[in-house]
Amino acid sequence: MAYLDKKTVAGFRDRASAWLAVKHPAHTIETIKSGRDAWTVAHGAGIVDECYRVHKAHDAHIQTALEAIFPYAVFRDKKHY
Repeated sequence: MAYLDKKTVAGFRDRASAWLAVKHPAHTIETIKSGRDAWTVAHGAGIVDECYRVHKAHDAHIQTALEAIFPYAVFRDKKHY
């Protein structure tokens, strides 16, 4: 996770958790089980947009961060850097 540092990812986790609390209160970070749902939350919380604009990250970098944010999500896509 070198491209996006731990502090940034921790902030993303907080944003994802806050977004879920408002938009889907029945869910938490721990209840997200699929990569698709993790990406949906990340888009909704503005994480993906920030990664592209500010951090100049590729999808593989973002997926690495999402894997840290959503520990129970299974990502089926291969990473391409």
